[in-house]
Amino acid sequence: MAGPEPVLAEEFLSGPEYSVESVSRHGAHEVVMVTEKLTTGFPGFVELGHQVPARLDTGDLEAIEKLILEFLELIGQKTGPVHSEPRLTAHGPRLIEAQTRVGGDQIWEMCETVSGADQITETMCALLGLPDPPRVPRAPAAAIRFLSQENVRVRHVDGVTEARTAPGVIRVVCTPRPGQDLGPLLSSDSRQGYVLCAGDNTKDAMAKAEAARDLVRVDSVPLTEGPGTTRGT
Repeated sequence: MAGPEPVLAEEFLSGPEYSVESVSRHGAHEVVMVTEKLTTGFPGFVELGHQVPARLDTGDLEAIEKLILEFLELIGQKTGPVHSEPRLTAHGPRLIEAQTRVGGDQIWEMCETVSGADQITETMCALLGLPDPPRVPRAPAAAIRFLSQENVRVRHVDGVTEARTAPGVIRVVCTPRPGQDLGPLLSSDSRQGYVLCAGDNTKDAMAKAEAARDLVRVDSVPLTEGPGTTRGT
């Protein structure tokens, strides 16, 4: 009789989620940016928005940076960007996952906007023995909010042009089309675009991103209910 199947048990981590953008050059590591993340929470944790720089006190910021720098040393990272995702638990930061790439969801762009660091160009310069390009920040802060309708049929979409001219807006991407059925919000692929904004500080960037997002009006009806319901994004 076969024995029991192996079981992998992991610690349950609770607390706010962040991501960390770092770049390494020949084994020397630098934390470039820490990003705050807004998610749907348990169980899917689909990301609804990000903002940089993260609003952390000095102690928590230093603890997160220390964790990431130790991790990069542990895995033997040499040259290139790493996108790491920790949670700040009651017992300090704990790492969830990391990938040897820049952050998705336009995090790489927000990082470059605020820090001036083009991680890909800096990596290529390090590999080719060239000096780092100058870092020229374009804004003190940035935020992104994703369009996140679910379980509806789109009737029409208004306000995109208005959103694109709203204060602080860098870009608006809106994919819903009349007649389109939008299912449950199960992953990042379920979202329908985004509003990316710059701001004078993190709170200002968040407010501008949310205000511009709210200008995009998706008129829709629930897939499982009768007509006549209008929902904003």
